[in-house]
Amino acid sequence: MRQQSTQTYGWSLDPALSMSLKILRLGLLTERRERRFTSGQVKPD
Repeated sequence: MRQQSTQTYGWSLDPALSMSLKILRLGLLTERRERRFTSGQVKPD
């Protein structure tokens, strides 16, 4: 019974967690791109 309750709790938290994770991932990706552009490794066409 305990496992089931934690599962439902995890599922209720999932949407918010996935959203924050997506935002974090996007932020990291954009940060990396900006660093590459500033360092001049990747040149825009």
